[in-house]
Amino acid sequence: MNRMSELDQLNDLNLSPEHREVLARHLASLLPAEDRRQASEGRRAERFRERYYYDPVAFARDCVRWPEPDRWLTSYQQEILQALVDHKRLAVAACRGSGKTALASIACLWFAVTRDGEIQRDWKIATTAGSYRQLTDYLWPEIHRWARALRWDRIGRNPWNTRTELMKFSLDGKTGQAFAATSDQPQLLEGAHASQVLYMYDESKAIPAAVFDAVEGTFSNAGTRGREAFILSISTPGPKEGRFWEIFENRDDAFKHWRTYHVKIDAVLREEMVSKEWVEQRAREWSVDSALYRNQILGEFASIDEAGIVPPWWVEAAMDRSDPEPSIGGMDLAAIRD
Repeated sequence: MNRMSELDQLNDLNLSPEHREVLARHLASLLPAEDRRQASEGRRAERFRERYYYDPVAFARDCVRWPEPDRWLTSYQQEILQALVDHKRLAVAACRGSGKTALASIACLWFAVTRDGEIQRDWKIATTAGSYRQLTDYLWPEIHRWARALRWDRIGRNPWNTRTELMKFSLDGKTGQAFAATSDQPQLLEGAHASQVLYMYDESKAIPAAVFDAVEGTFSNAGTRGREAFILSISTPGPKEGRFWEIFENRDDAFKHWRTYHVKIDAVLREEMVSKEWVEQRAREWSVDSALYRNQILGEFASIDEAGIVPPWWVEAAMDRSDPEPSIGGMDLAAIRD
């Protein structure tokens, strides 16, 4: 048996971390220079994974360079990340300005960095959203933004190459990948099989139930032979319809396997994520009784106002369509009302 094989099998020995480290150093000292470098990098990666594999909050604190050193994740963002680890399926309804996309991006980066390079396990991150524009204009640019802020010296590896690894809408690591998929093609998400899988749903209120159902095959063997699957489904609330709302409503305990978390405006104001003046402006412009105000500002599920004609989320979704050749038409809205 060669020295590198002996080092690779240290994890199989029933040794304390201290004894394993002493033995590893002894074996490494017998290796050629290049093998010693590889062994040192392997031990550093192992220590990194042991520290942060199930602690995304510590990862965000220690391994991200924050614009303001004394301000990093809010208290509710920390609770959400920990809840994702503890409960595996997490739905988060959050008001506007609460930092949803930044949180989703950091969760993706934590998962990729801590899982990449494992010898025995591979990983995948499947990202989708209510519209493809949400992925291309918001989530993936945000992933790139926070990737530039990662503290690679603490992570213990070189930054991702933006031509061959971290590309515009995908990440190809050593042992896994992250990718963007449209929510109108559930079959693209069915194939996200790996030892470690994270599904990231952004603006989930507009994601069809078929997408939620398509990934259940991945969860069928989660918890066996070291396999794990996670879902973070996050969105501003919308109308009282659709799978995202059903998870929060949870009638007859149909979705009791999900953990839900509500981020409302009071918590966002306390953390100074939005200003009180902005909230007051929205109240004057939209009316505190409107569905738009309740969805976007209060972080509550609310259906269209009886006096309304076109739901605001229909307009929002229409603006997000990525059809390069949109069609134009018209209708008599008064006739519909009658």
